[in-house]
Amino acid sequence: MAVAYGTLARDVTPDTTLTFSASHLERDIAPFNGLPTDADGDLLYLDADTTTAADWNAFDNRVDDLTFAAEHQLGNGGRLKFSVRQSRQEADFLYAYAGSSADAENVVSSLAYLGRQFEQDSTALDAHAELPFMLGGVTGTALIGIDHQRVDSTTATARGRIPGSFDLDDWDVGDVDRPDAVYSTLQDSEYTATGLYSQLRVNPIEPLTLIGGTRLTWYDSTTVVDDGIPDETEEDAHLTPFAGLTYDISPVATVYASYSEIFQPQIAVDADGETLDPTEGQQYEIGVKAELGFGLNASAALFRLDQVNRPVAVVGENYFAADEEMRAQGLELAVAGEIVPNLHLSAGYTHTDTEITEGPSAGLVFSEVTPRTSTSSRASTTSKAVRWTGGALAVASGASAISRRGASKRRAMRSSI
Repeated sequence: MAVAYGTLARDVTPDTTLTFSASHLERDIAPFNGLPTDADGDLLYLDADTTTAADWNAFDNRVDDLTFAAEHQLGNGGRLKFSVRQSRQEADFLYAYAGSSADAENVVSSLAYLGRQFEQDSTALDAHAELPFMLGGVTGTALIGIDHQRVDSTTATARGRIPGSFDLDDWDVGDVDRPDAVYSTLQDSEYTATGLYSQLRVNPIEPLTLIGGTRLTWYDSTTVVDDGIPDETEEDAHLTPFAGLTYDISPVATVYASYSEIFQPQIAVDADGETLDPTEGQQYEIGVKAELGFGLNASAALFRLDQVNRPVAVVGENYFAADEEMRAQGLELAVAGEIVPNLHLSAGYTHTDTEITEGPSAGLVFSEVTPRTSTSSRASTTSKAVRWTGGALAVASGASAISRRGASKRRAMRSSI
């Protein structure tokens, strides 16, 4: 992997700053798409180093970003900001994975492969004003802005299977030739979206902050599959609100709650080459954040996400299906901080349940790739011995673990491949 980036900033007046930044990322990795299940959809207990990757698995990716921003500070503590970002992404990958479930001897009967060539150019603009105010003894901040995005993308896809007998306990695919993939599905998409958004924060009493806002979205997309008939979708002034509050229960602890609606237009297409309806839903969260002392901060949160029309890849095909209504909910715990100078520690625990809540598959687990429980820990230190302008040498280590999903629910026969 190669990364390069840089930023230039200039104060053209005491209150106005111009910033330009550029970044470049290249990745050349060998992807591994995970392990299969048995014929009943249950996870297998295999050695930690078990793989279903082929020797020729490859993923090449390049991302170039250019960003310009202008910010002006107002005399009353407010600010005005304008920014524009130009991005280009390229990806070229081809990889193999298990093409069937495993039998009783942990043998799969074929390999499947997926290849894509992807290019995307996008431009995003944003302008907003943030203005503090006082009304009737109540202080607050109002924010209003407009943004615009244009995305042009081209995707060519190849899929296929390689017959054979492949043992998960003794994986040897060194003699499997890289397939001459035929990129038979070509999708061209153009997407533009414009939004007006606002946010209001008020402090009716000292420890309480109320937050609310809305967004109006206009979008237009056109998708063409294999030079077929263009499929056009559009939306005018779709309203998505959000609301939240924070309350300082002590000088070092704050509780919060939030609600937001979701509206995400899609470029994924169904079997007929028609663009899927936007993903819609609601998200709820309640939690607490606190300073524990010794440089540590902690947080705990309960969350729930309800969504409909979430795109799900159809296994073995080059199109998507709009999923039934689903729900993801759970608990997240985290602690992090600098307990001694230059030593940063963090640890986290997440428990998530996913379930299809309506439709023929109601009651089934929605996402088999989402861990039911996961833990993580990380430690990093910054050396003062090797330091240069704008950076320092950092050394880090960490660990994580996940659990298999409980077998109390039948699995939904779905895939996010």
